[in-house]
Amino acid sequence: MESNRLPARATYADYITWNDDFRYEIVDFVPYLVAAPSVEHQRIVGRLFRKIADRLDGSPCEPFVSPFDVRLADRHAPHHQVGHVLQPDITVICDHSGLDDKGYSGVPALIIEVVSPSSAKMDRWLKYNAYQQHGVPEYWIVIPAEQLIEVHVLEHGTYRRQAVYGIDETAVSRQIPGLAIPMSSIF
Repeated sequence: MESNRLPARATYADYITWNDDFRYEIVDFVPYLVAAPSVEHQRIVGRLFRKIADRLDGSPCEPFVSPFDVRLADRHAPHHQVGHVLQPDITVICDHSGLDDKGYSGVPALIIEVVSPSSAKMDRWLKYNAYQQHGVPEYWIVIPAEQLIEVHVLEHGTYRRQAVYGIDETAVSRQIPGLAIPMSSIF
């Protein structure tokens, strides 16, 4: 498929037929072309991933780094009914029953997105709402320009900003016991 010919609506069934060199995400059945991340974005994702992987070593939880498809749907939903196919920067999965060779179908324990100028609307609005709607219990938004991490925790079906961590603090997960990351090691 050519990137300038995205359909107005798409499902996972469409997504798996797009065999080209572009990356896509589908949010609420609307497909989006994903821009290549910057070098600084990738450095931050790499540092976070290493810290998380080290902390989770030996636990039932496992981190994955993009590109990694997360299908927010019941894992038994037919492909034509899956309207959210996302590639979070980092996904932490504790329930491995939704893993397959294509990615993950279900609700991850934690999702982390690193905001860049090209992804701000997607990360802070569209994905935020999709993750909230599907019950992702914890969502971290990393803001490199301000050297901050916002931790959003699902309470009664709605995200509440639990904390904002700055450069001299340690970001702590409310969902994953023992997951604490010194911010100075990320920025």
